[in-house]
Formats: sequence, C-alpha cells, structure tokens
Amino acid sequence: MNESIFDSDSPFGRPLEGLSDDGSDRDVRQDEAESFGAFDGIEPDIETGDIPDDAPSSMDEIWIPNIDFGNGQKVTETAVITTTIETDKVETPDGPQYSQPTALVPVMEKPHSAIDDAGKDYEAPYDAQSGTTPIDTQVSRLPQAISRVAKSVELAVDDIGAPYDVMDAWRIIRNESPRDYAQFRAKIKAVKGFQIGPFEKELGTQKSTSAEHDLSAEAIIDMIRKESELFHDKNTDTYIATVIDGYRQTWKLGSTDFRTWLIGEIFDRFERCVPEATISQVITTLKAYALRRGTQKVVGTRVLCLVPEKRYLVNLGDAACTSIEVSAEGYKPVVLDDVHLLRSGRMMRALPFPAASSSLDALWEAVNVPEKYRLIVIAWMIQSFRVDSACPVIEFVGEEGSGKTMTTTCIRNSVDPKEGGLTPCPRSIQDLYSIAANSHVICLENVSWLSPETQDALCTIVTGGGYAGRQLYTNADEFLLPVKNPVIINGISAAITASDLADRSISIICPRLQKRRTESDVMRDFAQNHAAIFGALLSEFVAVLKVEPQIIIDPEKLPRMGNYAYTGEAVYQANGRAAGEFLEDFNSLRVDVAARAVESHAVGNAILAFLKAHPEGLVYSPGNPVNIKSLLCALRKFRSSDDANWPTSARAFADAIRRLSPSLARIGIEARIGMQRTNAGYPATLRYLDDSAPIEPEVL
Repeated sequence: MNESIFDSDSPFGRPLEGLSDDGSDRDVRQDEAESFGAFDGIEPDIETGDIPDDAPSSMDEIWIPNIDFGNGQKVTETAVITTTIETDKVETPDGPQYSQPTALVPVMEKPHSAIDDAGKDYEAPYDAQSGTTPIDTQVSRLPQAISRVAKSVELAVDDIGAPYDVMDAWRIIRNESPRDYAQFRAKIKAVKGFQIGPFEKELGTQKSTSAEHDLSAEAIIDMIRKESELFHDKNTDTYIATVIDGYRQTWKLGSTDFRTWLIGEIFDRFERCVPEATISQVITTLKAYALRRGTQKVVGTRVLCLVPEKRYLVNLGDAACTSIEVSAEGYKPVVLDDVHLLRSGRMMRALPFPAASSSLDALWEAVNVPEKYRLIVIAWMIQSFRVDSACPVIEFVGEEGSGKTMTTTCIRNSVDPKEGGLTPCPRSIQDLYSIAANSHVICLENVSWLSPETQDALCTIVTGGGYAGRQLYTNADEFLLPVKNPVIINGISAAITASDLADRSISIICPRLQKRRTESDVMRDFAQNHAAIFGALLSEFVAVLKVEPQIIIDPEKLPRMGNYAYTGEAVYQANGRAAGEFLEDFNSLRVDVAARAVESHAVGNAILAFLKAHPEGLVYSPGNPVNIKSLLCALRKFRSSDDANWPTSARAFADAIRRLSPSLARIGIEARIGMQRTNAGYPATLRYLDDSAPIEPEVL
C-alpha cells in the first residue's frame, strides 16, 4: 500500500490515508477533509440525515493534480475524483440522528482524453468497478463536454485543428443539448479560416466513442439473427419469423409492418432510435441472409392450399397466429414449422376461433339474399377459401335501401374481415392491383360504372395474374404484383357490362326490405354469432371436400369457372339437392348478367332491335354471302342516334361481335364471324338459336 497518494506538489500538504491495496474504500476522515474545506457549511438534518441542497452532490468533482492511485496506475497531469459524502447514523431513544459529515469517498478512475486549462491533453477519470468514465454517464458527461468544447473553441484562434481533437465531446453536445451545440457552432464558424462544412461532415460520419451511442447496424443484425428465423419462398421473396409473447409472428422483410416492429424493438432494447440509413442497411442485410443462408418455405396470407394433399390452411390473423387446417377429415388448429401464414397488410383483422355449429341461420338474419340463391352464396364463400382455383365475381344489385352494403360487409367479414368500411373502386388500375396484393377478398362499394380497363383488370384478378411495371429508380428492371382474389361488387345498377367479365360473374338481386333494422343492431348480432357462422361455414367446407370427388359434370355442360361449378354442385348435393340443380340455378344467374352485358353495348342493342324486326336473321350461304360489311350496314339502321360508341370500321365491328358472342349465346342468339376469308370477305351469321326468342333477364 502506498504511503501517500499525493506527490510533493499536492496543494493539500499531506497525504490522504486509509486506502486499500486495490484502490477501493478510500476513506478520507474528517480531519483530512477539513484540511481543504471539503465539508465547510454542510450541516445535515439530525432527524433525517438529509444533506442541504447547496452541498456537493454525490457526483461532484474535485480537481486534484498529480495523483498516484497506487496499484501501478498513476495520473501525471490533472485528474478528476468523483466523490460521495457520508454521515454517521446514531441510534437514540428518540430515533436515529445523523452527525456532521464524516467522510469524502474518492473513486479510482482511469485516464480519458481531454484538454486542461493550459490546452494540454489530460487523462480524465475512470471508475475501476463500473468500467465507465464520468463522460460516459448521463450526469457528468455533458458538463465535461461543454468545458472541453469551450476550450477547443478558444484554442481554435491559434490552432485551427483544436476542435477536431474533441470530436466525441462535440457529438455529445449535439445529441444532448442542441442549444449549446448551436451556440458553439456559431462561435467556431466565426473563427477566421475555419471551414464548418468539412468539420460537420466529419462530425456526422464518424462513430461516437460513447458506448451508449455506438449502436451499429451489425449489432442490430446480430440481435435479430439470434432471436429470429430468416427464410424465403419459391419466388425468392424474403421473410422473417420471430416469437412475440410466446407466439410466432411472420413478416415480409421490407414491409411496413416489419419496419414498424423493427424500430419499436430497437427502441425497447436500447431506448433510442437509429437513422433511417441504418434501418435500410439492416433490412438489406437480413434479406441477403434470408435468401442465401435461409431455407425455402411455403408462405401464404389469409388462406394457403397444401398440394397434393388438398389441405387448406385458414389464417385466423389473431395475436397467436392460429391456423385452421381444413380437409375432408374435418378442421382443426395446427402449427406447421415449414409453413408460414402472415398478415396481409395492416387492415387485416382476426377471424374468430370457430365454434361447433352446423347452421348459417345467423348469417341469413344479417344479409338480404333471396333464399333460392343462398346455397350459391355459400358455394362462393367456400370457393373464396380455395386459392388453388379461381373464384367468380359476385355482384349484389338492388334499389336504394335494399341492404346491399350490409350484405356485402357481413359476407366479407365471414371469410376475410378487414378494418374499416367498404371502399369505392379506385380510379387507377395500379391502385386496384395494390389493393389486391394486400387483401384476400376485394370489396368495391356502390359501383355505378366500371371502365373497360377496370373490367379487364378484374378478369385478370379473379382468374389469376399480375400487374407488371418498371421498377422505381431503374431503367430496365421490372416489378410484378402477382394476384388472385375473390371480388365482391355492389351497386344500384349493374356495373358489369363487359362480356368477358360477365362470363366470370354471378349477379344477385337484393329484394326490397320488408322489415328494417339499424346497422348497429345487425352488426352486434353478427359479432355475437360470428364464431358460430365461421364454424358452420368450415363444416360446409369439410362436407364439400368429402362429396366433391364423386361429382361428375358433363364436359359439354361445364361452364367457365369450372372449379366453382364443382364446388357448387358439392354444396347442393351435401345439402340434399339433386345432381344438376346447381348448374340450372347458376346458368340462370349468368343469363341475367349476359343479357345486361348485351343491352349495355351499342352493337348489342342494335342486334336485339334487328332480330326483333327480322326474326329470320342473316345467315351466310353461297347464295347469300353475308359478310362483315353487309352485317354492319344492316345493323347501322338500328343503332341509337346519340350513341358515340358505335364502331366506325369493319374491324372494330368484328371485334365487338367477338366480345359479345358468349353473352349473346347465353340469351339464345348466335353471332359469329368466320375465321376463313372468302372472295366475298369474312362470312358472318346472326340469328336466333333453335328458332327461339331471346331469354329476357330478370327485371330489377
């Protein structure tokens, strides 16, 4: 043990005694402390022992030059000793009392770069037990930083590089005291010859030497990798799965939901945020790990089909990320290690855990669907879960106040609940595809008109396709939004007029309501019965999977959306209906849609008017070489005078006939353009099929 910790130049005149060999418990008794006035004016409260507010605090610093702390550590310039004040506690009959301060406890400290009053480097203190310096603590580092930066600004007049010697102090002031930083910045900028631009560039790019502010992207990546699973799917999209509150959560790397979780996780762990550049670096690196080091797994959103087993996983979307497996054997909750279901956007809401039920009566109490079409709606709801095949568009049409919105909402919430109400059709095709990419069921509210481009896009969405475009910030790269979604539309008038979309649609007319209920009452009852409705729907799904292998449909009678036809037949037969009844009801609905598609087209209206005046029609034969031009001239007489959409060329007219041909055939009219050109041109035929009048659609 050293006999003295002060060199001969100590201003206190004699050594401080009572230090142990390891530098701990360095007590300074009252007689030593009083020699330099450490406790002058300190009078504790004798009942509580509280030290007056104007007394030195536990982190006050006493500046002592040339101290040898022993144990091989010596400070040769100026050092700081962090001190605490101790009082003696005395037990008395009236309770504990506290005496005059009896001890000043210095703390062993280690050198740290700084500038003393003479402008020289000094070694600042280090706490041997905690491993920190005062500048690394929230309490004392800011005052020291301010002192060091102030001295560097003074020295900059003669030494223009002085501010660069204390970059760590500048960063502390910038992060913790913007006001002081602004003042020092103005002062150093005023120094002649000092360039503030390069200085601030260096200040912003160099890492802080403070341990608290040394949070790098590498540290965050290591933390995420240790606690999460990184993988990719067959399309090379990358994902992360982590456990939160005991449940596995899966996100697509780079998605808004993942970025929100990552920022929150960093703040919870380190109580600070990092720059956006660091977040981007973390996500990019995690994507590389997921793609190059992770395994390939199956990923879905609301529903996933596992082939060839024909098992369907329905994601409830709850906090526990529960998945319900549906097969011909029944339905049950499952957790599969190699299969991940994620939330499709922030608007996705949870389905209830299914309750054992076999009745959908509660659903029919909430929606306005004619009884004869209810099994068709059930077939559509089940088909919406069958993501391995296409699901037709279902359209609810009715007069004002017929419950179209409530019907659409309850049917959507039965299979894919979302936050908020229904939304109108977006004007942009790209926006429509964006909605499809972030949803399972698309609902378009109060649609009165759909552009031809929108109807073509809906054909692609329900059948399965994608939207391609140029990748942002590139010249040649392409991005693709793959989509395949069920679609619900409602409106007062029928909005589906394109023949191609009509062939993929079901249109149901909502009758006038005889008894009205408030929206709040309907939604309250629906919410109370939601679990039972969902359970009954899954039971119907199980029955379909059992019956479907025995369903046989004549290929000549199989309509478009054939998979839906098999599902519908299975629903009908599972509910005791005869084979073939579904196709009869389904085709009757398709006739209505087809008739409206014909009547909404300029050429279609002219065809109906022409055949009404000439039931014999126009049939090509060698003696009567009817061609496109002659048919166009014959129909032009029956066009509406104010119709601006009438085709102006034979080619445009032939394209219109080809588009209308499926819808015309559904209402009993043959309109055909020959594929082989003759000397008289392309042959054309327009007539009733089987010499029958056209089928009239159901009147609204």
